[in-house]
Amino acid sequence: MENLDCNKNEHMGTSVSMEDNYDEVFKTACKIRREERFEAGSAFIKAAELAHSSSLEYKKVVGRYEDAADCFLQITDDRALTCYMIAADIFVKNEMIEQGIECFVRWGYESGQKLGDMNRAERFFQNADDLRSEHKLSHTCVITEFEKSDLGSDDVQALEKAEEILEQLCADIV
Repeated sequence: MENLDCNKNEHMGTSVSMEDNYDEVFKTACKIRREERFEAGSAFIKAAELAHSSSLEYKKVVGRYEDAADCFLQITDDRALTCYMIAADIFVKNEMIEQGIECFVRWGYESGQKLGDMNRAERFFQNADDLRSEHKLSHTCVITEFEKSDLGSDDVQALEKAEEILEQLCADIV
């Protein structure tokens, strides 16, 4: 994602007037965010829409929607979900399927945690699964080795082991 620092310039050689207009809107959004005003999310949406309508690089558009979502999450506003959904869809429309899948999963988890509603985040996870299926992509997992637990399926034994570890940690702290 191109979630850029607000202090950097983003010129890429496109139409000067459109780029300048986008830069001004982007700088204003950054200023509003620095001032911690609730309008920051909406300002970044405006920057994203302007970047899109000006045919700027899609990564800029995604970055601004991500900025907007981050602002909305800070004030626990559901509009974060819409921003994340639009951003992930932009990846897909630009044939960056793997990045779209990654974003659906990451942003689904993040928004579910911060908004406290994992049911709504499930929609993101389902979109990732649908994309995998549609594009015949296998699921890749960072966990590559699975070790059978010494505890098996004994819940009581697992709980006792967890309590033992917790006691050791507490003793080390004191």
